[in-house]
Amino acid sequence: MKKTLRLTALALLAIASFAFNANAAEPAVFQPASGGYSLALPADRTEIYRTTKGIRYVLGTQLINADVYSLPNFLAVPMKNYSAQQIADFEKFIADIEDFPGFTLEQSALDKTTGKNKLGSDKTETAQFTPKLILNENYYAFTLKPPSNATIARDFITGKAYQLKNDKLVVIRVSAPIKDKISAQQTLDNLTHNLKISTSKYSEDNVIIAKQMNYEITLPSGWHAFTLQADNIIMAKSLSSVHNDEVLIRSFKTQEYLNFANATTDDLPAEAKSFVEKITKFTPNVTVVKQEPIVINGINGVIIESTDNVNLKQIFVVNAYFFAKDNSAYQIMFTTDDTINYDLKISAFKNAVKSFKKTNLK
Repeated sequence: MKKTLRLTALALLAIASFAFNANAAEPAVFQPASGGYSLALPADRTEIYRTTKGIRYVLGTQLINADVYSLPNFLAVPMKNYSAQQIADFEKFIADIEDFPGFTLEQSALDKTTGKNKLGSDKTETAQFTPKLILNENYYAFTLKPPSNATIARDFITGKAYQLKNDKLVVIRVSAPIKDKISAQQTLDNLTHNLKISTSKYSEDNVIIAKQMNYEITLPSGWHAFTLQADNIIMAKSLSSVHNDEVLIRSFKTQEYLNFANATTDDLPAEAKSFVEKITKFTPNVTVVKQEPIVINGINGVIIESTDNVNLKQIFVVNAYFFAKDNSAYQIMFTTDDTINYDLKISAFKNAVKSFKKTNLK
């Protein structure tokens, strides 16, 4: 399912191109509502979104992301006391929270007996490659490389992971083209030089605020946002579920559905029905279970509940569209492969959709 949803996002790039404003922002310090850290922001950044726990922005060719994660129970002990197995499990956790699947950690040149970084040692001595993470005084440093067949613009990732309380982790990452890896590492070092670590607090929900795309939406607890190739398509996934629970949120411009956008309360059901029939006409694997015309924050839309059979696997989908009178449009698509608790998740997905708010409503 993850592969299907990611391919969907990449395909949508061709029909939903988006240009961010180039206006430089003022210098600022970002401190998430969840607490945990404060991060100085460069003035010439282009922000994609910020959430209750983190922020993501572009700086030249680089993509910078900061977020707070909850560690699984078996890693919720001081990192300096990790066993070899826990280090291996932590390495897997770092790879699993990356945007793209298939990234792997680069080996670190560490002395097998002392565990100290050997990069500055006698170059004639052969380094023992064991852990893939470099443990410093209060953080792990890491770099990741893409799979060999990847065609990704930012194919180099460097980051640092700071443990707050035992079960909370702040991760700062910089992604860049491999040719810019030295400057990416410098950016990471500059960002974390004055990073202030603080106490984090539990957040029931995770609010995404995408100022450039003019919307806000509240995700369920345990969800984390990310982007792939297209910065106007925001994804998110649950890290607290054993199932593939994901969402795709995209913004685009269209004049095709002006009748939908301007429909009255009486006309909206017919417009919604016509729209659903049009977009599902050539999707034989999709079975529409329910459609609900809706008006949220003055914007006409429709929520579509459906099932989709992918590789003989049933996927439950909540797919919502909103069309504003200024020709802006939004799609919010939640999916889960949970065939047991899907009814509870469908309800949570619909509540998230109904929290959607266009922030520059005219």
